[in-house]
Amino acid sequence: MHLLYVVDFDAEAVHDGNSAFALLSEHVASWLSRGSAVIVGVSDLLQSGKLTLPPVELGSLVVSDRLAVWESIGVGSDRALRVSVQQPLESGVELTTRVTLSEVAGHVSFRVGISREYLGGALTPVRATSVYQPGIVGAVARDEALRVSIGGQRIDARFQMVRGLDEVAALATALKSPSRLPILLVHNSSAEIRDAAYAAAGKLIGLTRVVTLNYSTRDALQASIPGLQVPFGGARLVWSDLAAPGVDVTAAQVEVAADREVLRNRLMPRLAPVAALTRGVDEGWRRARQAVQRAARADADARVRLAQQAADIGAERDALLEKVGVLEGEVAEAQELAESYANDVQGLKTRADAAEGLQVELEYWKGLHLGQFKTGEEAEDEDDPWLRIKPLVASADPRPTFLALTDASGSSIVFTEAAERSWRKIAYPDPADMTQTLAALARAAKKLYGDDPGAIGHIDDWFKLNFGLNVSTADDTIEKSKAMRYFDFEGKRHDQVPHVKVRDAVKPNEVGRIHFAFDKDGRRLIVNHVALKLYGR
Repeated sequence: MHLLYVVDFDAEAVHDGNSAFALLSEHVASWLSRGSAVIVGVSDLLQSGKLTLPPVELGSLVVSDRLAVWESIGVGSDRALRVSVQQPLESGVELTTRVTLSEVAGHVSFRVGISREYLGGALTPVRATSVYQPGIVGAVARDEALRVSIGGQRIDARFQMVRGLDEVAALATALKSPSRLPILLVHNSSAEIRDAAYAAAGKLIGLTRVVTLNYSTRDALQASIPGLQVPFGGARLVWSDLAAPGVDVTAAQVEVAADREVLRNRLMPRLAPVAALTRGVDEGWRRARQAVQRAARADADARVRLAQQAADIGAERDALLEKVGVLEGEVAEAQELAESYANDVQGLKTRADAAEGLQVELEYWKGLHLGQFKTGEEAEDEDDPWLRIKPLVASADPRPTFLALTDASGSSIVFTEAAERSWRKIAYPDPADMTQTLAALARAAKKLYGDDPGAIGHIDDWFKLNFGLNVSTADDTIEKSKAMRYFDFEGKRHDQVPHVKVRDAVKPNEVGRIHFAFDKDGRRLIVNHVALKLYGR
């Protein structure tokens, strides 16, 4: 059996007098009863049982009736409930969603896992199985009567908005803690990415915390943590190990997907297997079972002693047989646990050593079965942000191209709204040439403000020698006109005399120009004009 997904919470009741175990039991009963004519009550869960449930919609997969089986154990105040719901799929795969609720030594835990097993028997690749957060996870996280956490971190279905510099400092400290959950940093620059952040916060509960940044807090956070880059208008998943390569979702990918689930869809295949590997053992059930076994063993030992003291050979034999049965049960469970853990590690090791490697495997099987397999060259192109730059279209919205260039350069180049308007207003005769020139300027910006720009000398020559760009930092006409020369961006005044001569010695309606400012403080180029010559038109 292959473990696909696990979340494991500590739980407390918010109000004194309430029982977290009782509240969670009600959630389990409601989850089992959803969409069924048969209502499962909390009292039904106090003893082991089973029930056939109707099918539920699971993405595009077709499922038959589900079988729910539950087991309840306890001794004294220690108790546990484990529910397994099995769903056979048309692909020959059986999915099992297992919910464990336990209370041991006053500590309440709540665990939900999804595993799969191929029942076909044929030696053939199995189609990738999409993983969706079970509804009970969201219901528990949204219950105001419960407080759930992981490693002391409060868990809910909300995203956190970082709006000020003091919040940036707290976030930077949290990011440097290796005990935290992965954090999804979202640059909240559009309604689409905001909606995607909202969906991710509610459907990746217990796997990541979602944090939104605005323009200023994004820049401040990147300045406080060297090497951290959050795609402009996109998102970056930062693993618990800050040094591990993150997972980026660009603004262009959000726009192309046109789906508020885009962040959830891209990140669940990365997060779920890592969580399954890390949380592979059901500790709550194991501790409760051990408490029951210890009590049974102590009871068997007491019966043996009483029989020996009474010199009752028959009673002693029965007591010893009972003790052997208890010990055999412990050995069998220990072996099952060891084998299950070993299988989980072996099966998941190759899938979770690198989160990106898992996505490659998922896409391979998806393409193999659904005819969507991409060639190695195409896959390589998709991984290179410079090859994902959308070409400009004359008189059309340039934002997809501008955002992609900002992403690819690590925000070493940014574009103003004036730059967007300037492009939309003209029917430039060669948009492909302008796109290529902008890409070269973005690469130059990344190099210029990188760790090693090399020997610069005269900046015009540096642009020409390294990137083939005809850059001029002087223009008498513009320098004499304050209206043409200066522009405001993010509360500061900038000088746009520097420009790239895209085309020269051509008709006036074909003279291409890119005007930009050097922003030394922000370590970037700010492009304010992508169009024709600023004057003489």
